[in-house]
Amino acid sequence: MAGARRTLGGMGGHLWAPHFQMTAWEILIQQSINGLTRGAVFALIALGYTMVYGIIELINFAHGDVFMLGLFISLSWFTLLGVTKTLTSWQLVTILPLVFILTMASTAALNVAIDRVAYRPLRGSTRLAPLITAWGMTPPVSIMVPEPTTAVTAPWPALVVPLPATQL
Repeated sequence: MAGARRTLGGMGGHLWAPHFQMTAWEILIQQSINGLTRGAVFALIALGYTMVYGIIELINFAHGDVFMLGLFISLSWFTLLGVTKTLTSWQLVTILPLVFILTMASTAALNVAIDRVAYRPLRGSTRLAPLITAWGMTPPVSIMVPEPTTAVTAPWPALVVPLPATQL
């Protein structure tokens, strides 16, 4: 494309960014996909809050923490399955759905445990007791999230092979 402004590593990147070049249109499309993906995650969390409140009439403050823990659970499943590099072809069809299912089962089991231990005993009580318990369930779930032990971060394996830059 004549006259198209090209940038290195997407939107400038850092010194170790891959040196493929993207046009302004490619950046616009990529950022649109990023925005839709982030919006879908926010919508999932909001739907979870809405469904829980609609069913048991209790705001589960630990819901967001369980959602965050789900990310680390999925990364742990990838590690347990021996995935250390970018997923390709058949792995996207077999390993990725398997990890999705295992992660959903793991977080569902965690939510059932939270319900049985914290919320179910308080079903017939006043409205304030379950609310305080909902606040109290956030720290135990947050503690389960691994924290970095050093100042150096270790990258997780990329899940999808990036497509080469194409001319629009």
